[in-house]
Amino acid sequence: MAERRPAGGFQQRENQDVTAAAQNLINILTQSLGQIQPGQGQQQPSPAFNQPAQGQQQQQPSPAVCSSRIDQDMTRAFPGMFKKKKKTANTPIQSKATAWKPFTINICLLNKITETSPSPSDELELLQAGLGKRTITVSSNMNHSELCKLLEAEFPKMRSLAGGWLLYKAPGGSGRRRLTVVPPDSEGYTGSLIKMATTSGKTALYMVPLQDELCLDPLPFSAEEFVKMPKVECRTCQTTMPLPVLYMHVKSCGGTQSADDNEITGADNDDDDEVKIVAVTASTETTATPNPTFSPTPTTPLQTCSPAPTTSYEEEGQCPICLEIFTQRQLLIHASICGDSVLQSFDGSSPTSGSPEHHNQSPDIQCPDDVLKLLASRVDNSKDFKICVSRTDFFQRAMVQWQRQKKGTPGNTLRVTFLGEAGVDSGAIRKEFLTDLIGEIEKRLFEHQGHQSGKSPIYSLSDLEKGYFRTAGEVFTVSLAQGGPAPRFLRQWCFDYLSAGDLDEANLTKDDVDDAELFELIQKVEEETDLSAWTNDIISCGYTGLIKPDNKEAIIRSIVLHATLRLIPLLKQLRKGLQVYNFVDILQDHCGLCQHFFVPTAVDDDNEADADFIMQKILPKLSEKGTMREAREMAIVNFLQDFLQEIESADDIPDGDTLPLTVPRVMQWLTGQGHKPLLMSERQEFKIALHFDHDCHQRMPAHRICYPVVSACARKITFPVAHMDNYSSFKEVMLQAINSDFGFNRV
Repeated sequence: MAERRPAGGFQQRENQDVTAAAQNLINILTQSLGQIQPGQGQQQPSPAFNQPAQGQQQQQPSPAVCSSRIDQDMTRAFPGMFKKKKKTANTPIQSKATAWKPFTINICLLNKITETSPSPSDELELLQAGLGKRTITVSSNMNHSELCKLLEAEFPKMRSLAGGWLLYKAPGGSGRRRLTVVPPDSEGYTGSLIKMATTSGKTALYMVPLQDELCLDPLPFSAEEFVKMPKVECRTCQTTMPLPVLYMHVKSCGGTQSADDNEITGADNDDDDEVKIVAVTASTETTATPNPTFSPTPTTPLQTCSPAPTTSYEEEGQCPICLEIFTQRQLLIHASICGDSVLQSFDGSSPTSGSPEHHNQSPDIQCPDDVLKLLASRVDNSKDFKICVSRTDFFQRAMVQWQRQKKGTPGNTLRVTFLGEAGVDSGAIRKEFLTDLIGEIEKRLFEHQGHQSGKSPIYSLSDLEKGYFRTAGEVFTVSLAQGGPAPRFLRQWCFDYLSAGDLDEANLTKDDVDDAELFELIQKVEEETDLSAWTNDIISCGYTGLIKPDNKEAIIRSIVLHATLRLIPLLKQLRKGLQVYNFVDILQDHCGLCQHFFVPTAVDDDNEADADFIMQKILPKLSEKGTMREAREMAIVNFLQDFLQEIESADDIPDGDTLPLTVPRVMQWLTGQGHKPLLMSERQEFKIALHFDHDCHQRMPAHRICYPVVSACARKITFPVAHMDNYSSFKEVMLQAINSDFGFNRV
């Protein structure tokens, strides 16, 4: 009888797969209908089927594998109903962090606000004080606070900086260049902004403090600022210091003498040739003869030697300043010192001893331009002489603020701010201040009578007590040294006293009298025969003789001496003000060249700004030739010429409508100065740029009038072309613009 054997493992696994597939199909259909019910009443496989065959191991697939296999089968069979599962919203998305590529930039910390980039010598001075140039690595994702921490790590002095700072950059090129500000974003300076401003580090940046001035005193060599710098040891004093500082240290240490120099010096001593050594300091020059035995001794900060006997193979050269002969090796050292020693001799320090060729040495002054250049070279740029003044009651306020001199002196660079105006002084505001103040000084402190040109001081003891005449002398000197107008309105006898410190009474005449009462008294004495009505006035002038017509000349002479000699204390105080930059010494030595700045002459018309001068100096930026825009721009240029010539000739029209303007005032509105530049080199380079705005209606469709925009520091004016169709509209707009506001209200 045949035996039936139970189903094997293969049949059991097949039944399980069919059962699981059917169950999954039911679940899917139930979910699609929205009725999910638990599977109940399903027949469980009999235990007999779950028992593995004897001698075989039970192998069941995992639920995850089965589910994955069924899903694939159902998707393949019913592609319209089953799709691949999408990622749920709860699945975290791992995003890759952007890798910011760092870049390096060169940044230079300056000690104060300046208009130009520092020179190489200035950079060395900044470096000694822990400022100057550094190379830092910046990432584009840096924010402002991270950048500040990075800069404070490179420049520790920034930790105590108050008043904020801004970044500037200079255009390409070499030498000292004009700095332009890099405006920060709303979040401050960021890495991305710096990357864009420097073109990924190709342009250097300059960090300028706004309201503070950093100290320039040299730091000790162990300071925190010098930690990262390479160190080197000085051969003379055996001091270890940062390598960039060694250049400045050598000048003060005197450690540049080589072995060849020692041999030459020893040979000179053996021949008993006297070698003169001149040590130049800020206050003394000493001459000495070295001992036959050479021994190195400490030297002064600035040292130069006279020419010593040289061997036949050494070439010689002449210093263009002191005209001494040196070897080529000595000339290199002497050249870096000679110019400084000449300038130091002008600071009022008289040498205690020295040879005749070095005593009171000064550059050769041949023309008035040399005088102006010498004064400009004596301006101390280490500090600013800051004046903040109102345009209301200008003369009184300006004189008081000038006399205050809290942090600076007239010997420093003048910086002016007008109250309520946003302009930053880079030269034009200073020139306008000096132009207006000298005009007010001429009006308030000086007077004129008669037909001859020139004025003399008004006899006012109250102004003398306030020190106004001394202040006037300081203003005159600063104006000549820093680009202002020349005070060309003094009498010849007044200038003679200012230059010599003494007065020759024999040269005084009745035409030198400017006091109105005394000038009228002289006329009465000349015209009248009966002088009894003016007896008291004549006696008060110091005349003690008989008052009768025969003594008219003596009476007039007494009046002239009384009118002029009583002004000597005022001129004496004015002369004290001219001691700024030691200008009095220049007046004494070169009074003939300096007279041009104080006394009006017949050729002074060449120094007055007129319509022809302005038109010769304009540079119109015209559109393409032949276009309508170019035609309208040329018409505005012609309108400007007609406008200036009408102002210039208005005084010549006896009954015409005179314009309330002068050509110098228009030029001052354009450039800040109402005079031609005093230096001939500056006069040749003086230009006024004319720009034209054709698109004002596109920017502001609803407006009715636009005014010209003037940039006085850049000497540029932009005309609104749409509002200047003809000369009458041009004249109306210009008059309103000039008369309505004369302030610096744009930055």
